[in-house]
Amino acid sequence: MGYVRPDKVGGIINTLKYKGLTVRIVMDWAMGHVIDNGFKGQIMGSSRNNNNAIKEAMTNSWQSANDGSKYPKYTVQSDYDYQYRNHMRWDNQIGSSASGSTNNSLYFSKGDYLAFREVSLSYMLPLSWIRKMRLSAVEVFAGAYNIGYIKKYDGMFPEIYTGVDYGIYPRPRQYNMGVKINF
Repeated sequence: MGYVRPDKVGGIINTLKYKGLTVRIVMDWAMGHVIDNGFKGQIMGSSRNNNNAIKEAMTNSWQSANDGSKYPKYTVQSDYDYQYRNHMRWDNQIGSSASGSTNNSLYFSKGDYLAFREVSLSYMLPLSWIRKMRLSAVEVFAGAYNIGYIKKYDGMFPEIYTGVDYGIYPRPRQYNMGVKINF
């Protein structure tokens, strides 16, 4: 289906300064790899009768002939236990033998992404204001980190380089703000 490791990776770091204002933007990207969404395949295959379902199981799975559905028939009877092989095709001697791999082209997709890692702002107060407060420097700052992705992959986290997504959560979004005062 493709390579599990990206063949192109890169990053962009920009720091823009104007008078006392500083803006920092950090992004990185990867392209040229595919991801097997094993998490989605296991849920759609009702893996080990986990009785979880996602929206597509009810709205876009096969119900009758020529209904235009994307996914095979959903049933609460597990692909594992009842040998249906509608979603999980791990023992057909073709493809990956990794645990959680679907070996089903339906769940493979491109893993290309652009990640927005940081946007931060800082402002150094003018010296004329600071001298009145008898300080040497005052900086006000705020930032947002792990902001999000531009991606086509329908899983939560496109930074999967092992080939199989087990349902890994993305990095947590973080915010900070503060004031740095030098006496």
